[in-house]
Amino acid sequence: MSAGESVLNDELEPTEPFASGAVPVVDVTAHDDYDEKDPGKVLGIVGIVLSLALGLIGVALGIVSYKKSRAVGFAGTLGTVSIIVGVITTVLLVLQLVLLSTNNGIGGACDGRKAGVYTLDNGTRISCQ
Repeated sequence: MSAGESVLNDELEPTEPFASGAVPVVDVTAHDDYDEKDPGKVLGIVGIVLSLALGLIGVALGIVSYKKSRAVGFAGTLGTVSIIVGVITTVLLVLQLVLLSTNNGIGGACDGRKAGVYTLDNGTRISCQ
């Protein structure tokens, strides 16, 4: 065959296993390396990270992640962790806001003092209510 000639399919002889014309079918579920993907995995990880700083957003992402994972038969563990971390972060944030708004901060200079003006050991003057 020269460089300019083309090869027709009639000129090639079929070889096994395609000689019969049958196309082999591969069952991918039978292989050990087949890896099903959890659709809520990435969303669960993002939810956990955001839960540390933005509790309610992490809770919302955790719920969505959990529902996506459960819909296809996965446990939804990352979504559950995101929900738990988000709830804990939100509770701590609310507690901190309540303590700061009542001038009863944790370890504050006015803790245990009556209303009045005080001079601290370092010379700083504070006013407690």
